[in-house]
Amino acid sequence: MERRPLLGANEGYQEEDETLTEKEIDAIVTVTPERHFTKNLAIAIAACVSGSSFMLGYNTGVVNTPATIIKDFYNTSYHRRQGNASSGSQGNNSSEYLSEIAPTSLRGFAGVFNQLAITSGVLVSQILGLDFVLGTKELWPYDLGATVIPIAIMLCLLPCCPESPRFLMLVTMDEDEAEKALIWLRDTDDVGEELEEMRSEAEKQKRMQKFAFMDLFRDKLLREPLTISVVLQLTQQFSGINAVIYYSTEIFRSAGLSAHNAEYATIATGGVNVVMTLVSAFIMDKAGRRFLLLIGVGGLFIFSAVLAVSLILIKNFSIAWLSYLAIVAVIGYIIAFASGPGSIPWFMVAEIFSQGPRSAAVSVSTMVNWFSNFTVGLVFPLLNELLIHQYSFLPFVVLLFVFLIFIYRRVPETKGKTIEQILLLFKRPETMVYERIIQQDSNNKSYTRLENRDSSEDS
Repeated sequence: MERRPLLGANEGYQEEDETLTEKEIDAIVTVTPERHFTKNLAIAIAACVSGSSFMLGYNTGVVNTPATIIKDFYNTSYHRRQGNASSGSQGNNSSEYLSEIAPTSLRGFAGVFNQLAITSGVLVSQILGLDFVLGTKELWPYDLGATVIPIAIMLCLLPCCPESPRFLMLVTMDEDEAEKALIWLRDTDDVGEELEEMRSEAEKQKRMQKFAFMDLFRDKLLREPLTISVVLQLTQQFSGINAVIYYSTEIFRSAGLSAHNAEYATIATGGVNVVMTLVSAFIMDKAGRRFLLLIGVGGLFIFSAVLAVSLILIKNFSIAWLSYLAIVAVIGYIIAFASGPGSIPWFMVAEIFSQGPRSAAVSVSTMVNWFSNFTVGLVFPLLNELLIHQYSFLPFVVLLFVFLIFIYRRVPETKGKTIEQILLLFKRPETMVYERIIQQDSNNKSYTRLENRDSSEDS
């Protein structure tokens, strides 16, 4: 029995023997209208990230509370673990939901809010964890209990928000509800072209084999986007950002800052992380994902090398002024991370898969992210002991160089592309034959309807 393609995972278009270039791909899908950021879209984003991504970041900051305080509240540790597990699973859904509700022209902008909520949560928890705020044995339970606030916000806003239009159209097959959801999100009745794009994807989906979770690993057409998704998550965690943040207070103290001032400086770096993540949201759909990844990972590679060399020279040769260079490297590290590598891995995985395998791919990549996070948290202290802490950043330098080469060679640009265009970038042209029918509309905007048939039928 002939095996049909999986939900258009890598459907591509080919003009007989000629493989299309990326510029040609950009020109062959219906032009979608430019959309603006609406109040309703803002409500949906806030509902999505407040009780998931923000809580994840907040819990991450809370669990960094000094152990002497945490031990006095051992019974609450179960609640803390549950909170992290809950926010982790919801964070899995939030990146997918953000990608599906945003228009093509704002998909990157909306996707960054997942990471922005995480960094904001960390910053808020750091501020509340100060000794004169809630960072004492008596007040720490209130710090932990503050997680109910973002959850309450989420519970209040979620009933106002619709289901993802793509989910309604492609999974529940309810076109009327999908149209209502689009009208609410876009704050306009002019949603015909977006509906037509989803309708086209739904028609292709009907002709294809139903996706099963294990197909994500068995099907050759899905391996490249899955590999990209996994490597980007590895890049985020093995960039060493958590180790840098963990080590930043000691670096600031080595530059002559008092313990309290070093703590404030660490919080300031958290503020830099939030601000730069917000800046990246506004340039994401202009500069592009691939460009920001290359700039960000390239910057991480440079600053990790500078930081490693600075720490080695400070410890081995007692060159005091290099402490200031190390501080510059820490700040540069955070800016480079926030410019792209911090946010893009979360939403790019949802961009490069069609509706069928998308949820499974997001789940796998999120699992890799958490496992990598756990590995870094477990291994970095050991590196500090085995390599002597001034050498512990050298492995990150090597890994970042490898990740930079991978991104340059394998990661495509998804900026401004519809899901149909993105899937074309992973096509297998040798298995399909395609015909392109170019039409002209009344506004002189050309668009292309694409039809394909199996090469065996063509012959």
